[in-house]
Amino acid sequence: MELLSIKKLSATGMAIAAISSSSAFGAVTIDLKDQWSSSLGLGNSLSFSAGGIGVTVYGFGETGANGWLEPSEVQSFLSGIGSCNADEGPRGGPNGDPDNNCVSGQHEVDTIGADELILFSFDQSVNLESITVDPFDQNPDGPDGDPNDRDINYWVGNGAVPDLSSSALSDLDTLFGAGTFIDGSESFDPITHLLSGSGNLLLVTGNYLSDNCVITGPGEICDSWKIADVTVSAIPVPAAAWLFVSAIAGLAGIRKAKA
Repeated sequence: MELLSIKKLSATGMAIAAISSSSAFGAVTIDLKDQWSSSLGLGNSLSFSAGGIGVTVYGFGETGANGWLEPSEVQSFLSGIGSCNADEGPRGGPNGDPDNNCVSGQHEVDTIGADELILFSFDQSVNLESITVDPFDQNPDGPDGDPNDRDINYWVGNGAVPDLSSSALSDLDTLFGAGTFIDGSESFDPITHLLSGSGNLLLVTGNYLSDNCVITGPGEICDSWKIADVTVSAIPVPAAAWLFVSAIAGLAGIRKAKA
């Protein structure tokens, strides 16, 4: 009886180990499009989930004192999520709305004037697979209807949601390690960028190194896009860990049988 119990427990442990390394931990695409939230205002957040993986999204704009980052408003539209920084909406400004009503055209990640950053905080450590950005142009057929650039810079980290209010984009390499730049070229069409790295934090912006980008007329190309989705995969518990758990359970079973 004891031998049979040990065999059953070992078989269970092997089965769990096999599952842990199988396609059960395949890639999951989290759709960020068309999920309007009534939670508005600077420093708000949006939550999404798919395949047992949850993520909270925050926005930041390079609008603080000394060029530091400060919270922006994030919102989800038909083509994805974007950021409306303090100078675009809540604080008015040349293109802002003093009534604190950011519209879709202001919710984007762009390098026009104050750069913007999107922070993803996952509820578990994940392998980062890809991200899809969709160029946004309010008037593609008008005089300023140029295709937008689709470059991205991104950083991967671990831990609690960071306070970036006294940091600049140029500080992120120090805070999270060297970022990665991906050249996306200009287009009206979405593009999926392949990502790499593992962690529970993902920070994404455009090509902030060309932050002097200013649209003055046709032919001016700047990064301007919404994020349509992000694809990640869960990090499986190593098979050895499952076998260790089954071994502990086996010892408990033997003790119980002897009792």
